[in-house]
Amino acid sequence: MSDQLIVVLGAIGLIVLVLAVTAGRWARSRSARAVLHGLGLALVIAALWIMGFLALVLAWVRATIHWVRTTPLDRVRLIGIIVGALGVLLLLIGSAVSPVSRAEARQRRQQRRDRSQAAPAGRPAAERKTPATGAPRPLEKAGPTAPATGAPAAETSDEDAEIEEILRRRGIQ
Repeated sequence: MSDQLIVVLGAIGLIVLVLAVTAGRWARSRSARAVLHGLGLALVIAALWIMGFLALVLAWVRATIHWVRTTPLDRVRLIGIIVGALGVLLLLIGSAVSPVSRAEARQRRQQRRDRSQAAPAGRPAAERKTPATGAPRPLEKAGPTAPATGAPAAETSDEDAEIEEILRRRGIQ
C-alpha cells in the first residue's frame, strides 16, 4: 500500500470518527457548541491532510517503529519507560480528581485574604473591618466543627469538616 493511500484512508477515518463523536455529543446535549467543536476539528484534520502534514506524521510513525525495532532495551530506556508510565498514571489520576468549584475557590481566596490581612495588621480579627460594609467581622474558628447532621460533637479534622460541608450543601448525608 502506498504512503499516499495510507494517509488518505487515515484522514478519512479520523474525520469520520470525529464526526461520529460529534453526532453523539450533539444527540446527548443538543448543543451548537458540540457541533461547532466537532466540525472545526474535522476541518483541521482535512487541512492537515491538504497541506501534507499527515504524510509527515506517517513518516514519523514509521521512523518510530523502526527505532523501537532496532534499539536494544537497556537499563536507561527501561528507566525512561517507567518514568513515562508514571507520568501517564499521574495524568490519569489528576484528570479523575474533581475540580474546585467557583464557590470553593472564592472561599479559599477569602481565607487567604483574611490570613494575609491578619499577619501584618497585628490586631485581633474582631477589630478588622470588612471591606464592603466597614462593620466588624465576627471571629471565625479554624478548629474542628461538629457534623451538620445533629450527631454528638465528634473531633474531626479540617478536611473532614470541609468534606462534610460540601456533602451537606449538595444534599448528601
